Amino acid sequence: CDNCLNAVPHDVVDVTDLAKVFLELISTIQRKPLTYLVAVLRGQKIKEIFNNGHDRLPQYGKGATLSKTDAEKMHRSLLEMEAVGDHHWSNAMGYMNSSVKLSRGSSEVFSGRKRVLIKRPKVGAHAFFELGNNLPCCSIW
Repeated sequence: CDNCLNAVPHDVVDVTDLAKVFLELISTIQRKPLTYLVAVLRGQKIKEIFNNGHDRLPQYGKGATLSKTDAEKMHRSLLEMEAVGDHHWSNAMGYMNSSVKLSRGSSEVFSGRKRVLIKRPKVGAHAFFELGNNLPCCSIW
């Protein structure tokens, strides 16, 4: 949680190169949710990815070393920079769908004028916050 992350020593990691790959992926794959885009970026072996041929994209697996959490942090940073946005629409049955789309700030990342940074807890760092019953409510390793 944010309380723990503020108390735990962390490193700031530059993920700009992976963010550029992620933005390229967003421009290639339209109308897919964040979870799907992250799965493609990380090279996950999911039937839907293979059925759609997205395993043959040059971006497939480029973020294999990125954890799911770090990928979500990267997305959040891109949202804050207005490099990406959310797109919502109703399908034929009336159900709402959402996907990630490029926004005006994406050109700043592509050009290198803006860097994409995320925080990652230092290896071995941990924090415990005790509740009244002496049970930890949070720990990060």
